[in-house]
Amino acid sequence: MHRIASSDPLALGPRSIALLRREGLLVDPQRLYEGAIIEVACEMSLEDRAPRPEEVDGWLAGRLERTLARILNRDAEWVRNGGGDDPAQAPGAFLARTLRLDPARMDEPTVRFHNLSKRTRRRFFALVLDGWTLTKTAEWFGGDAREIADDLWEALFLLGLAREEHREGMLDELLRRESTLENQP
Repeated sequence: MHRIASSDPLALGPRSIALLRREGLLVDPQRLYEGAIIEVACEMSLEDRAPRPEEVDGWLAGRLERTLARILNRDAEWVRNGGGDDPAQAPGAFLARTLRLDPARMDEPTVRFHNLSKRTRRRFFALVLDGWTLTKTAEWFGGDAREIADDLWEALFLLGLAREEHREGMLDELLRRESTLENQP
């Protein structure tokens, strides 16, 4: 296990990041990576044979997905139980650290965000984290600008970063900015 963790010969780090981006999830990549190391090491010790070279990518993807599902289940349980033993493992710890928010207030919003549709989460990633325009996001994920703006607002609202009374103004401003960008030479 030390060899896997110290040099990452299986590229579990980049694979973890890619999976989280593909799924649009706000989980600490390090948390997924560390869980995947344990999952892979345990599986390798229990299996009669190592996966064949042509099976490795699929085999690792399966272990990462299983680890991610376990993390999401633990996060939901954390919220249902009103907390846990290790605040560093709290569902909202990564988001709170990243956005400099109060960690105690981010657990439930993070779990709610993860329960959004994958399409909504990925649109959020495209707009907020990648800085895409509404037009580019629509071209990539489908839908019109208003629908995508609504998805963005829903994600921000669930995360506690937007308020209902500001919804229309925020959406109108987003659409206005998009229109301004489209009309620039």
